[in-house]
Amino acid sequence: MRWYKHMWISDSIKKKRWLICKKIQYGKLQPNIYVLTLALNEDNLIDIYPSYILRQPYYKRQNLMIIGIAKGYDEAINLVKDMIEHIYKETNSTNVRDYIMKEKGE
Repeated sequence: MRWYKHMWISDSIKKKRWLICKKIQYGKLQPNIYVLTLALNEDNLIDIYPSYILRQPYYKRQNLMIIGIAKGYDEAINLVKDMIEHIYKETNSTNVRDYIMKEKGE
């Protein structure tokens, strides 16, 4: 699991983001917390998962890049919308993967 340095965080959990990230990293249950990752299928933009799913062996092996965290599915959808709008304004494209990799320096 990798963490994007400039991760998007929904407003309702900004104060607790470090605690939430730490708990996700160590596999603790985080009810109603969703993570946004670069899509496993490169034809897609972003995947949204409930954080507990990252405890499964399949997802542990995927080396997911977490680019956002939200409280609740609705906030996760809104965060994706905000990400896409920001990236489109910056690059005139919706290619999230390229944007993240350029920001990350990879």
